[in-house]
Amino acid sequence: IYSVGLDDLLERLTPVYYKHLSLEDVKSINAFYMTEAGEKLVEETPKIMKESMVIGQEWGEEIAKKVIDKMRDKGYF
Repeated sequence: IYSVGLDDLLERLTPVYYKHLSLEDVKSINAFYMTEAGEKLVEETPKIMKESMVIGQEWGEEIAKKVIDKMRDKGYF
């Protein structure tokens, strides 16, 4: 049975972080997450993402409706 664990994921992701962030960047980011604001960001991020996804979906549906209406007006449907 093939098993993929967290170590495998970390091994794959580490080069991406090395490519874009220096050790000093990572230290600064970690220091931020240890602050009150950083802790709040961690706590609130799932809620922000959930609400943002709903707004993005509604926006996408509005755009799709406008495109369909224009296509209908031009006789494509």
